[in-house]
Amino acid sequence: MSPRRIISLLLVLAAAAVLRGALLSQASPRGLVTPDSDDYHRLAVSLRDDGTFTRNGLPEIFRTPGYPVLLMMGDPGPVLATYGELLVGMPTLALVGQILLDVALVGVVYALAVLLLDHRTALLAAALQAITPVAIASSCRLLSDSFYAFVFTTALLLMVGYL
Repeated sequence: MSPRRIISLLLVLAAAAVLRGALLSQASPRGLVTPDSDDYHRLAVSLRDDGTFTRNGLPEIFRTPGYPVLLMMGDPGPVLATYGELLVGMPTLALVGQILLDVALVGVVYALAVLLLDHRTALLAAALQAITPVAIASSCRLLSDSFYAFVFTTALLLMVGYL
């Protein structure tokens, strides 16, 4: 890959990181959580404290353990403590990790598009992923969206690369 192409990709990745970091730094703690965040928290605490994947004493069959494990590993203390709608403890490390995964997703989108199309189109696809408001916002919330998108798109990249 030419130095010019590398620089253009690095600029897109930097834009993705800056936009996500800026949003996280300005977000209110209340905006970082949703009702699903509390479920993920309970599952992460259950895994960390009891070694079980349960919520309210019952085995969890709706969610997979991937994201709760990420939360559990990202914050060795209490992952998240909510009281009503107020966030008491914020898992900063987990959120920063999510942002890094989301920036990596921009790179994966580029790599997948290069395999399927060309550099110019791939750069456009990566830039769209970098600046899409929904992608930026979801990477700054305690939800599995960024984690899932990264894993799924990476799997697609590996399959296309193999074929």
